[in-house]
Amino acid sequence: MITLTEPFRIQTPAKINLFLYIQKKRDDGYHELLMDLIPVSFFDEIHFSPANDHTIQITSNSGEIANQNNLVVKAIQLLSHEINEQISICAQLNKSIPIGAGLGGGSGNAAGTMVALNQKLKLGIKTDRLKILAKSIGADVPFFITPQPAIAKGIGEQLSPISDFKPFHVIIIFPNYSIATKTAYANCYISGRRDGIPDYSLKTLRTLDLTLMNDFWQTLAKDHSFLGVGKTLASHTDPVAFGLSGSGSAMYAIYETAGKQQHALQYFKNNTRWSLYPCLTMRSYAYLPESPKTESC
Repeated sequence: MITLTEPFRIQTPAKINLFLYIQKKRDDGYHELLMDLIPVSFFDEIHFSPANDHTIQITSNSGEIANQNNLVVKAIQLLSHEINEQISICAQLNKSIPIGAGLGGGSGNAAGTMVALNQKLKLGIKTDRLKILAKSIGADVPFFITPQPAIAKGIGEQLSPISDFKPFHVIIIFPNYSIATKTAYANCYISGRRDGIPDYSLKTLRTLDLTLMNDFWQTLAKDHSFLGVGKTLASHTDPVAFGLSGSGSAMYAIYETAGKQQHALQYFKNNTRWSLYPCLTMRSYAYLPESPKTESC
C-alpha cells in the first residue's frame, strides 16, 4: 500500500473554447471534434492527506460530487491499477468552477490528481502514459495533464500546442444554470467545419462572432434564452469577443485591458444576478511548485 507522508494541496484550472466544430458522430457514441482549448486562471482546489486505512476517501463542499463516482476517485483508482498497488489517500475537493458549465472543472480535477500524486508518491509514470490513462476518464482530461493553449482533434485527445498565444483578460459568465453535456450532444449541430481561428491576435478576434464558431450555440440558444441575454449584455461592454465555452452553459467575454475587464464586470453585476469570474488566459500551468512555474499570458 502507498500513502502520503504529509498533506499538500493543488489548484486545478478551468478552460474555455474560442471555437468548437462537431465533425461527426462515431459508432462508439462519441463525437469527433475540432476545437481549441485555452486554460484560464480560475481554479478548484484539492487538499490531499494520508488516510488511516486502505481506502480512498473524498469529501467536498459540493454534495453533488462527494461520492465514489467522482473523477478524483477514478483518477486515483486508475493510478493504483497502473502500478498494481493500492493507493490509500484522503482528498478534500473544494469546488469553485461550476458543474455543467462547459469549463472542464471535473476533467481538471482528475488530471491534476494524476499529475500531483504521480510526482508526490514517486510513481514514475511518464507524462505521455498519463495522457493515455487520462483519456479513459474523459475526452478532455489529457489536455489538463499539461495545460497549455492547444488545438484538439478526435474526441479531444489529439492535441497540438498553439504557439505565441496572446494575453486575454476574460470574464466567465455563469447563468447559475447547468446544461448536461449528454443533453447538449443529443441535439447538437454537426457542421463538419474545418476553418478555425486564423490567428489569436486581439485584432483578429474582434472581427469574429465566436458564438457562430461553436456548433452548440445554434441549438442551445433556441432552448435557453439566457444565452441571447448574455450576448446582448456583453455587447454593451465593448468586448474583443464573446462566446460559449464547450457545450455551455458558461459564456465568456474577452477584453483588451484589465481596466476594461473591471468596467465590464461592474456592468454585469449591475444588470444580472449571475456568477461572474474575472480571470486570465494562461500559456502554461503546473500543479506543483517542483514543476516548471506557471506562465500567465
